[in-house]
Amino acid sequence: MGGFRSLILAILYTLVMCNEVICSSINSRAAFDEPVLSERTINIKMPGTSPLEKDTYLCTAIQLTPEKQYIVEFEPSASQKTAHHMLLYGCGLPGAPLPSWNCKRGPYTECKQGAQKILYAWAKDAPPKYLPKDVGFAVGGDSGIRYLVLQVHYVDTFQTGTKDYSGFILHTRQHSLPFGGGIYLLWAYSASIPPETSGIHVDMACKYNKPETMFAFAFRTHAHTLAKVITGYRIRDGIWTMLGKGDLRLHRPFIQWKEHLR
Repeated sequence: MGGFRSLILAILYTLVMCNEVICSSINSRAAFDEPVLSERTINIKMPGTSPLEKDTYLCTAIQLTPEKQYIVEFEPSASQKTAHHMLLYGCGLPGAPLPSWNCKRGPYTECKQGAQKILYAWAKDAPPKYLPKDVGFAVGGDSGIRYLVLQVHYVDTFQTGTKDYSGFILHTRQHSLPFGGGIYLLWAYSASIPPETSGIHVDMACKYNKPETMFAFAFRTHAHTLAKVITGYRIRDGIWTMLGKGDLRLHRPFIQWKEHLR
């Protein structure tokens, strides 16, 4: 009997901030205890969608205002009873000129052209994520991100007449911040599983070549049925430093480190 190739979808999301000089506090909540000026909110939610079949990925988009903004908090408005997970993309143009569309099956994807970045990922009723002081995800303006696209993965269909309005409330600031935030994502989409095998490792790696210094301050893992544990490392000069280890049977939001990792 031969082995088979299966979808693994093992993902390590690492929240990072980049700046060549400035290093700020990594206390994620204290930064918001002081008065905040010029803070606004952006709402992006599904427009009353209803998946017609199981394992459906639906997307919706909103156009951003011309001025540049910095996302400092991601507040989910969803339940794991409805949404298996949600991804927030930043795009130059959305994948389709529609109120909502299937962005995994058919002619449309999440983004059509221009910039395409994963800004945030949510699953399993994770709480809101407050970014550290002086850190923000730039959108609009000259960032290249003109639209936000929300992708929701629905595992099951709905009862007749049920509609979904899952999404995010994004808290933004209008003034520039010292650190640019982002997600450094590593993922394995598929792997070959030999017959009569109790477990295998699926390895993935990439090299960071950017000139800016990158500071990692939080991580989370995500996988589907077959994956059990995901572990992330930084490898430098032959030395392995563990970033984090996620037991996928447990409820795990983003995990904040006490100290940033450079």
